[in-house]
Amino acid sequence: MVANPAEQFVYEICTNSFLSLWSYANPKGPKGQSELCDILVVCDPNVIIFSVKNIVFQEHPSYKIAVERWLDRAIRASTKQIYGAERWLASASQVTKCDGTPGLFLPKKEIRNVHRVAVALGGHEKAPLFFGDLGKGFIHVFDETSFGIVLKELDTISDFTGYLTAKEKLYRSGKELWFGSGEEELLAMYLCYGPAFLDSEMEEADEVFLDDTLWKGHTESAEYAAKKQADKISYMWDDLIEHLARFVVRDSGGFGKSLNKAEIAVRTMAKEDRFCRRCLAKALDSFLAGTRRPSGRLRSRLVTSYSGVTYVFLHLRESQAAKLGLDELATRCFIALDLVPASSTVVGIQFVTNNTSTGLDVQAMYFHAETLSAAERKRIRIAKKELGYFSKPVKSRIHEDEYPTDKG
Repeated sequence: MVANPAEQFVYEICTNSFLSLWSYANPKGPKGQSELCDILVVCDPNVIIFSVKNIVFQEHPSYKIAVERWLDRAIRASTKQIYGAERWLASASQVTKCDGTPGLFLPKKEIRNVHRVAVALGGHEKAPLFFGDLGKGFIHVFDETSFGIVLKELDTISDFTGYLTAKEKLYRSGKELWFGSGEEELLAMYLCYGPAFLDSEMEEADEVFLDDTLWKGHTESAEYAAKKQADKISYMWDDLIEHLARFVVRDSGGFGKSLNKAEIAVRTMAKEDRFCRRCLAKALDSFLAGTRRPSGRLRSRLVTSYSGVTYVFLHLRESQAAKLGLDELATRCFIALDLVPASSTVVGIQFVTNNTSTGLDVQAMYFHAETLSAAERKRIRIAKKELGYFSKPVKSRIHEDEYPTDKG
């Protein structure tokens, strides 16, 4: 349940970007009696605290007074709420949802990355926005225009928090930044130059002027159009995550009884950025197409993401799944840890053809091991020999450009 239309606006953007399992509207704070913040996103190790204010800009004979009144209610009030929420979360271990029921456990404090975001609506560019370290940590401030643009372009948890981190680092560097227009110009520079934010020619500059044509030039380029076209298939991965997330919430789909243990496999999938999702979705689409071939020979595929996570896709018929359960998937994941030594994390995803429909039942599991013991490697060799899983793997490398060109 979302309190008002402004919060609903932000919550819908968050759930579309970060997906439902990790987004909480109006979570409870101390003793479950008061609202902690407007929206809380928890995707280990990231925690994003959102405060949303919809304050109509009231005209006044003194423009300065009108601006100060709006800033007090739209930004400074959010700042107070965000800092208060962060203070309470520092002593909490678990999210309390708006209905008082428990949500996900919070990331451990030693690895937790907290991002503070104020969304100030209603100003309609009549008042300037200010942001930065406002006393107890860096706060990012967006209006309705900039928030929509940024979350549309950076619509995964990794892409969005990557931008927030790079932006904060840039401002803490002491450089003076001058905007020709709005946040979108800064976003365009980030999308062009990447996490480093500034190219080598700008690193030594004390002041950086952002031309008000950066965003327009970027979004009207052929490379941008090609990227958007190429990214369309990536939302197949988003749909798979959301499908699995519903099983997690319903405590089914092979995840077991613990929400927090079940969530880790799906969370690993959700931490893939948009480019990685595109590559994974292409591999998955090709795999599923192969399972529909008359020969039915394509049973499993192993794919390593640019993120370093290895995925094992397994397709079974309903009769096979009834007999094997998740045993084959678990064994293949175990073998994958040995086949891809550079990857310490494996997520297995099992697709089962349902004989009564054209759909697929989907289940997933998670494995993580920094190293394998000699005994474990011996068990893997025996399993490969006796069961034939990945005994003669066919390896291939696929090149993909984030911004495709005709030259490929």
